[in-house]
Amino acid sequence: MSSDTTKVAAGGASASSDSSSSSSESDTVKELRKQLAELQKQLQEQQQQLQAAQARQDSAEAKAADVAAAQSQVAATSASLQTVTAALLQALQDEGGSTSGSVVSTTA
Repeated sequence: MSSDTTKVAAGGASASSDSSSSSSESDTVKELRKQLAELQKQLQEQQQQLQAAQARQDSAEAKAADVAAAQSQVAATSASLQTVTAALLQALQDEGGSTSGSVVSTTA
C-alpha cells in the first residue's frame, strides 16, 4: 500500500521538476533537480522490482525475503526523495524564486 502513495508523490514532484526548469536557476537548484529526477527514476525501477518479487512463484520464505528487500529499497529511496525535495524547496525559497509555489503545491 505504501508504494502506491509514493508513486503519486513521485509523479507530482516529477511534473514540477520537468516543467519549471529555468536557465536563471542557481547551480544548487539545478543539481537538486537532477538528483530528484535520478531518484524518481530509481524509485520507479525499484517499484517494478517489488511488483516482480510479489508476483514470483517462489517458496513463501524466498518470496517474503525478496519482497522485504525490495520494500526496504523503496523506503530508502522514498526517504532520499523527500530529503532532496525539501532541500530543493529550501533552495528555491532562499533564492526567492517564483517557482517555489509550484513545488509546494505539487509535492504536498
